[in-house]
Amino acid sequence: MRNFRVWYRRAAGAAAVASCWLALFHGTAAAASDAVPATCPFGSADLLLIVALIGGVAVAFGVLAFVFREQSRYRAKQLLRQNGRLDALFTIEGNFRALAALEPQVFVIWSDNHARLALHTMQGTIGVPSKLAQLLRFGSWLHPDDASLTAENLARLQSRGEGFVSNASTLEGHVIEIAGAVSGADTVLRIRAFSPVNKELVRLIGDNKRLKQAMQDREGILDALQTPVWLRDAKGALTWVNTAYVTAIDAKSREEAIDKQIELFETRQRTDLHRMSQSRKPGRIKLQTIVNGGVQTYEAITAPIERGSGGAALDVSMLKTQRDELERQIAANARTLDKVSTGVAVFGVDRSLFYCNDAFAKIWDLEIAWLAAKPAASEFFDQLRQRRLLPEQPDYRKWRDGKIIAFDRNRTLDEFWHLPDGRTVHVVKDCRDDGGLTFLFDDVTEKLALERQFHTLIEGQRETLDHLNEGIAVFGADGRLDLYNPSYQSIWALPEDMLGDQPHFEDIRKASDMLAPDPDFWHTLRESITGMPEARDTFSGTVAKSDGAHLAYVVTPLPDGGTLVTFADVTDRKRFEEVLLERNEALEASDRLKTAFLSHVSYELRTPLTTIIGFTDMLAEPAFGALNNKQREYLDHIKTSSEVLLNIINDIIDLAALDAGALDLKLAPVEIESLIEAAELGVRERLSRANVNLDVHIASGAGTVMADANRLIQVLYNLLSNAIGFSPEDGTITLACRREKNGVAISVQDTGLGIPEEEQATVFDRFESRSKGSRHRGAGLGLTLVKSIVELHKGRIDLRSTPGAGTTVTVFLPDSHPALKKGKTSADRKAARAIPAQ
Repeated sequence: MRNFRVWYRRAAGAAAVASCWLALFHGTAAAASDAVPATCPFGSADLLLIVALIGGVAVAFGVLAFVFREQSRYRAKQLLRQNGRLDALFTIEGNFRALAALEPQVFVIWSDNHARLALHTMQGTIGVPSKLAQLLRFGSWLHPDDASLTAENLARLQSRGEGFVSNASTLEGHVIEIAGAVSGADTVLRIRAFSPVNKELVRLIGDNKRLKQAMQDREGILDALQTPVWLRDAKGALTWVNTAYVTAIDAKSREEAIDKQIELFETRQRTDLHRMSQSRKPGRIKLQTIVNGGVQTYEAITAPIERGSGGAALDVSMLKTQRDELERQIAANARTLDKVSTGVAVFGVDRSLFYCNDAFAKIWDLEIAWLAAKPAASEFFDQLRQRRLLPEQPDYRKWRDGKIIAFDRNRTLDEFWHLPDGRTVHVVKDCRDDGGLTFLFDDVTEKLALERQFHTLIEGQRETLDHLNEGIAVFGADGRLDLYNPSYQSIWALPEDMLGDQPHFEDIRKASDMLAPDPDFWHTLRESITGMPEARDTFSGTVAKSDGAHLAYVVTPLPDGGTLVTFADVTDRKRFEEVLLERNEALEASDRLKTAFLSHVSYELRTPLTTIIGFTDMLAEPAFGALNNKQREYLDHIKTSSEVLLNIINDIIDLAALDAGALDLKLAPVEIESLIEAAELGVRERLSRANVNLDVHIASGAGTVMADANRLIQVLYNLLSNAIGFSPEDGTITLACRREKNGVAISVQDTGLGIPEEEQATVFDRFESRSKGSRHRGAGLGLTLVKSIVELHKGRIDLRSTPGAGTTVTVFLPDSHPALKKGKTSADRKAARAIPAQ
């Protein structure tokens, strides 16, 4: 194209020259036209113009012919050169493809935003797709992170022209290289596998980076040490020092110390260090030098390295101070451990005893001399086994070596040993950092026994509280519920989940306020539970619930600042109190009626009855005239009935006096024999009429008793009268008296019909009269009066009866004063005195 423009400019120049020549020729012809003759058919000017035109055209054609010839020759040469270049390009392309085919790789070229697959020699090798569309979907064959990074790099390449080279992993686990670059107006993406050389190069680069980083890390660590550290070459010259070394020699920088070869130690000391560095093993030596104007003691360590030696100087003055402090701490800990009750034994790495306290020797009863010999752990446990102080094991050696004295941090030992001697020892093993073992032995026999007793007591208290009818609640010093029983929950109808969360008293009050709408009650409880009164005293009270129930509560302060509140349902008691009040009023009214009745009986019945008895006695006297047998018989019946009625009235009056507490005893020493004789005299006539015998047996030493003589005679009279009424004709009644411990026993035994067992419990009740099959008649008040009088004397009465065999009633009278136990008595009766029927 460039050559065509050159030739075109040349032809245009030739045409311009021809035009200029023609114009010049035309001007010359015009000037000469005036000399041309008129007879010429053409004007001279026109002729000259035509000649000039023809000449110009001829010249122009000549020039154009020359131009075209030259252009054709140039075109032919250009064509030859282009063909040569195409052949060279084809050759280069073939060579490029041959070179590209030497290793598996892919080329993708974008021209005018159109992608084409230029080369792909990785089909079926490491998971790279063969089709362009799938190849550009990086997420379908690359690791997600690598796919995202590749997409971002490609976007920057196409938008900004930023080239990139990165590594990526396929989903099949192969590592590839992805590179992008701009070539003219095109964008090129290359994908290729790592060759062994590249892989090795990448590994070496990575190792180099890691080594550099490791060197920097090590130098950083050594630089951070407070101990001077140095490195020397084979000739002994310093090659590197740390910051502590620079500080110790008072240098400005590390470079100054190395450049000037400033030494920390003097020549002789360095000679010793150099000699030690020549050996194969690291050496240690203590050296002194001046640091910061003072003498400092170091323990220098030197060791050979590949090209020289290295060393460090440890400040042992501080180490010695720390060692002394450690020894003091160990001694103090030993003194402290000797005062605790837990046995402590420390075994070293070699499993020999390193330390033990006094409690250890005491628990296992070991001799101090034997422990001072530092026995091995196996010897110690063998000693315990021989003395039967270890739990029995099926395989003792395996148990000892594998569990007890083995160093294993993953298997801790924390268990209880129940020894054959009845003790329980808590054993804990700790693996020390230095490879040793620490054993803790704690004799918990007494502790476990106390815990069992405590838990038993707590469980017993819990069971007791849970089965009490009273509601019990314990509030802590913070006002929260610490303890309650089911009765408390039932009384206040509180939910289980609420009580389980230890609610505050205010929460309980809000939940129970509707059940007991009494502000004073809740205020009093709040002040006792959550308040801070000057004096915390126990108090009680009652509260009425909205459902009509009544609760009695008792608030008791506890020593720990808590408060015990108990609630008891006294609704029934309240009702009983009301009923008792009503009954008391009724009884008081009845008592007034009874008093009036007794007064009426006393004055309205007993006085006329006494008159009847007196007139009966008068009529029986001969002075009032003789009576026939029939009249005398009727008169006897009147007298007998009147006496029975008088006795009933007297009994009623006595019982009323007993109930009213108005019957006073006139206590005095009474001879037992005189009492019995008076009772015999009172029933002698009835014995004669009933044809019943009476046997009296008074044991020796009966003596006296402190009693009301008249009332005791009344007791014996009623017992004998009752026995006479139930005895058959020709029957026998036995009256016996004997001295017992702290009193006298008097018994009356008959041979009558007896009392059935089911009726014996009500014999002493009032108005209980049983006269079936007997001659006994009465109101049923005699035995009741007997029991009351005996109990008024602080005695007791006992009844034993067998149906068909008779009844025995025994009265026991206690001695009211020890001096009366041996009172004056009659002569002992050696034989029983019998009173025959008359």
